[in-house]
Amino acid sequence: FTNISVGIQGNVHFRLDNIRYTGGSWVNGEVLVRVCDEVGDKYRFGFNGMEKTNEVAGPGNHYTAFYGEYESRLGRRWNLDPKPNPSISPYAMYIGNPISNNDVLLDTPIVFHNQLVGYRVEPGQGPIKIANDINNPETQKQYGYSLINKITFLDVVSDNPSHFKNVSNSNNPDDPGYLNLNLNIGDILTFVKFRTREEIHTLENINQKIGAENSSLEKEYEILDKEYMGLWKSINERTQREGKAMGGDPRSGNDIANYLVTQPERKRAKEVFKKKEQVANKILNNQQSIDSNNLKIQELKKECDCQ
Repeated sequence: FTNISVGIQGNVHFRLDNIRYTGGSWVNGEVLVRVCDEVGDKYRFGFNGMEKTNEVAGPGNHYTAFYGEYESRLGRRWNLDPKPNPSISPYAMYIGNPISNNDVLLDTPIVFHNQLVGYRVEPGQGPIKIANDINNPETQKQYGYSLINKITFLDVVSDNPSHFKNVSNSNNPDDPGYLNLNLNIGDILTFVKFRTREEIHTLENINQKIGAENSSLEKEYEILDKEYMGLWKSINERTQREGKAMGGDPRSGNDIANYLVTQPERKRAKEVFKKKEQVANKILNNQQSIDSNNLKIQELKKECDCQ
């Protein structure tokens, strides 16, 4: 209940925050507004499965959840989000879209730049349930992150050893230690090693794509080089038949005639040579990117001790 003091004498019919009351004589009395009041709002739960708190702002206008209070008319929470996302207001709800998204507990996975960085433990959760929730496509869609590889319960355990001290064999999901966890509601788990492995996989995938592109570029370079050599072979043969030197500017009438005869091949040879240079530079730049990524991968593997 919420106590609302009034100082009205006589029969009254008044309205407080969309809550109607018709009563008798009151002098400095108390008006008690029930969760399920006389207006006809007889069901405890409402939007998104949250519990209504009608005494705050009237039927269906305010809700209470595990991690906070929600004002449905504004689409905002009263308290700061316990799992803030730096790219979203801590008072925002459902990432600004209450129709497409849901958040029954009024909490969110900890996400930064579309990357999962942490998780706040919810009631009844162990490492397997936590991993399943993180891997859930609906959870990922709702909170705007994605994973290259699914997180496993072992990832949850290995990244948060202080919460699983009683587990002697983490690889065994039936280990008795999993029944006595140092894990409480609201605890924040981090995924440093998992994120590092994700970054390693990202770089490896990038290198794989760059390597495939370089394979195609090298084949293209071979084709261009073959065409270029063939063009100059043709030019040389045509000029040599006339006893002329290869290339150069014409210096006599006969030279001019021969130069003009081979001009289309010379023009194409210049185009092919320019294309060859472009392809060669692209191959070189790609290889430099691969080498740079390989150095980063080595550093990351050393950092997280993951091979």
